[in-house]
Parts: sequence; C-alpha cells; structure tokens
Amino acid sequence: GSEKKLDMYAEVALASFWTENLYSMEPERRNRMLERIHRLLAKVVREDPSNAVGAAGIGCFLAMNHQYSDARDVFSSVAAHRYCGSNFKVNLAHVQVEIGKVSNRRTHGASKTVDSSSFQQAAKLYIDAMDKIPTAKSDSELLLYLARTIFEAEDYDEALRLTHKLLHLSPQYLPLWYNFAVVLQECSLAKMESNVKSVKQIKQGAAELDRAHRLFSRLRSYVPYEGSGPVHAKPTPQSTEAHYRFCKE
Repeated sequence: GSEKKLDMYAEVALASFWTENLYSMEPERRNRMLERIHRLLAKVVREDPSNAVGAAGIGCFLAMNHQYSDARDVFSSVAAHRYCGSNFKVNLAHVQVEIGKVSNRRTHGASKTVDSSSFQQAAKLYIDAMDKIPTAKSDSELLLYLARTIFEAEDYDEALRLTHKLLHLSPQYLPLWYNFAVVLQECSLAKMESNVKSVKQIKQGAAELDRAHRLFSRLRSYVPYEGSGPVHAKPTPQSTEAHYRFCKE
C-alpha cells in the first residue's frame, strides 16, 4: 500500500544521499558503500519494477563501476518513461560520453580520427535538457558538460566558443579560465599540426598558444582554486604548472 511506497521512496532517498557523499570517502569505504547502495536499490526495483527513480539509481551504480553499456541500457529505458524528467537524459548523456572515451582509448593509435557518434548523441541529449531545464545554475552545468563533450569529439573551435560563453556566465570562477586555457592550447595544436594549413591558421594557432601560456602563467598564482561553480573536478597546481611549461616550450 501507500506505506510500502513511502518506505521505497525513503530507501531511494537514502541511496541518493549515500551516492552524493561517495567522492569524499576513502576507496575501501567507498567500495563498501557502493555495495550497500546496490543492495538497497536492487531491493526497491525487485519490489516495484516500475520505480523509475530506483532503476536510475541502479544505472548510476553501474556507471560508477565503469559498466557503461549496461548503465546506458538502464538510462535509455528510464529516459523513455513518461513521468521522468530531463535529469535522466543528462545521466544518459554522461554515460554516452564515457562510452565514447573508452571506445577512442581502445582505437588510439589505430586511427587518427575520433569516433564522434557517442559524443554527438550525448551533445543532443545535453541540448535537449538545456531547453527543458531553463535555470541559470543548470544552464552553466549543462553548457560545461556540452563543451566537454564537444572537446572530447575534438571539435576544438566549437568547444572554445562554448567555454568562452561559460566565462560570461561565471567570469569570477577560476577553474573555467583553466578550462578555457586548455581548449586554447588544443585549438592551437590542432591548427599547427594540420596537414593542410594556411598562413592565417598558423598565425591564429600561434596567437592561441601565446594566450594560453599567459593564462596559465596567471593561474599558477591562484591554485588551489577557491569558491564554488560548475566545475566539480578542480585543476591541481601540478596540472596548471605542466600546461604552463608545455605552452612555454
């Protein structure tokens, strides 16, 4: 009855709370907690197979265990549920990005071109979610996810445009400037290493690399970065220094 449903929603809420705190845990404790989350959500879905939120939780568990194809199947079925919102599509997009990254790691060296099909599917899902969740906070996060996806697909000029747009939304947030500098660096290298390049492209690539170098030079003084913003994985002093030295050389 209604009490049983309330119990199940309480269990899903508890699993969500545990999931949100996983990244602050030590690896051994994190693995134990993952197993507890899985047992709890599996129990919910066994008792109510139509519980989309519980099923989505299973999808998150699979993704955290790097079982991306299985997670994609779960999120695809949940995203098709008529009562589910755009957040489930965002989860599906995240998984599509990870599948694309794994696929390209496997073919690295065998081909110089990136298989962008997974990234294209993810980009469409992010854009669709942005149309349906129109808030300033979600816009920044989804735009960041979209920029990252386009970057992984090696469309660096478009990634640069999106990252520049993000800077206008949160200009005070330094990790975004770091991301912008990284994209500038890759834009430059793509132009410099192109088999067919014009004098204009060479000059533009040199200007982008010089700008990236100046940005990394300034950012070295500010790491570790403080404050809150859409970038969850903040750059380290080591990564900033490495990029600075690369651009300098």
